[in-house]
Order: sequence, then C-alpha cells, then structure tokens
Amino acid sequence: MQNIKMIITDLDNTLLRKDKTISEYTKSILKKCHENGLMIVFATARPERATKQWQLNETSIYIISNNGATITLDGKEIRNIPISENTKHSLIKRFVDDSNVNGMTVEVGEFLYTNDKEYKTWATFGNDAGWNPVYHDFLTPITEKICKFSVESKSPEIITNILRDYPELHIFPNNGEYWHQITHNTASKINAIQYLSELTDIPINDIIAFGDDYNDVEMIKKCGVGVAVANAVSDAKQAADFICETNDNDGVAKYLEEFLLP
Repeated sequence: MQNIKMIITDLDNTLLRKDKTISEYTKSILKKCHENGLMIVFATARPERATKQWQLNETSIYIISNNGATITLDGKEIRNIPISENTKHSLIKRFVDDSNVNGMTVEVGEFLYTNDKEYKTWATFGNDAGWNPVYHDFLTPITEKICKFSVESKSPEIITNILRDYPELHIFPNNGEYWHQITHNTASKINAIQYLSELTDIPINDIIAFGDDYNDVEMIKKCGVGVAVANAVSDAKQAADFICETNDNDGVAKYLEEFLLP
C-alpha cells in the first residue's frame, strides 16, 4: 500500500448502511484515521446539507457534493459548477412537457425543489435530515442557480434522447432506481478530487477512493487506490483495485483498519 494521505468515500450504500446509519465501529475507525493524519473526504450525490449528521466533529472536513458539482469546507462553498441559465430553463420545459418524466427535483442551494406533491412523506426518509424539500410545479421559472437535476422515468432512453441536445451535460443513473442525475459535464467526483488534490498538495496517487455506483467508477479507477464495496455495481467492481466487504458489514472501515492503520 502506497503512502495514502487522503481517504475519499461515497456515502449511500458505501459508508452508510442500508438504514442510512454509520456503525459505532466505523465511526471509531474514521476517528483513528484522522488521528493518524489521514484526511477524510465525503464524495456524494447528496447536497452538503444532507451529510452533516455524519461529518466528523473533531476536524475540518471537505465535502464533495452534488456528484462533484460542489465542494465545501466546513459548510462554506469553495467551488460550484452551475448549469447555464439558458440550458436550465430549456431543460426544465422539456422535462415538464414530456409525459414519460414522472418526477423531477432540482438543487438550488439550501433547498430542493420537487414536483412530488407527497414530498413530506420522504423528506425525513431513514431519519435523514437536511433535504429541505419545497414543492414547485416547475411552470414558474426558477431564478436561482442550479447545479443538479434529478429526473425520474421508467423509460431512460427518453432522458438520454433529450440530453443529446445538451452536450454540455452528462447523466448518471441511480442503481436500482428510475432516477437519473444530471450535471454539467465538467462536474464529476473525479474532477472535484483532482481539484482538491491540487488545493491540498496531495498527489492523486496518494488518495484512496471507496464507492459502489456508476458515478463512483471514475474515481475508483483514477485514484491511487480504488476500492469497491461487495454490493457495488459490476462497473465499479471492474474498475477497482480491491473489493471490500459490503456496506452493511462495515466494508470500508474493515479495509481501512487492515491496510491503513498501524
């Protein structure tokens, strides 16, 4: 194992168990990693505000959120890649007008706009605070800058066909769901990691990345060490240098304890 200085980990289905908790064992291992001088970074599709319950209290922590579109340090935004205004308005109209699109959410900073009228039933799913959903029919123009769309459709080719008209965007499917996440094509977890690598003077070869889903493949492949949890999609496993145990079996923590801690 090379001289690892930074730990990058996805949250959902990687560090977090299925019930959206982190075990006391995993918390203790992360604390020991920090005490041994390792920088810990979360890299997630979530907004930063929906990660606070798992952030370490003992140290400043970088959060890569919104699939790499946003980077924060202690909640303060240090980088954000928005979708252009023209594209934002045009794409919302396309999605609203398409009967194959069943739902949409948009990140607008401190809130999540959604056209799901039952949003209150999922706002605290899994005791998961921080989503701050606000109902929006998307017929009224959104004035805020946005960095991520999430669109639900049982016909993913519909979304793919629409996005062909927007080459500045890219799309990631959610494993096991009908939801698809859309960001600017320069916004990705690996691009955010490369930005942090330069900012912190930690070479990318000295970074280890853990993940499970399609949006984790690039960072698993390009970081110095890439690890997929056993419950990961096949693309993530194929990109990985190592496979650890599942998220429900504290795979990330067990790997860190065995290979990184003295």
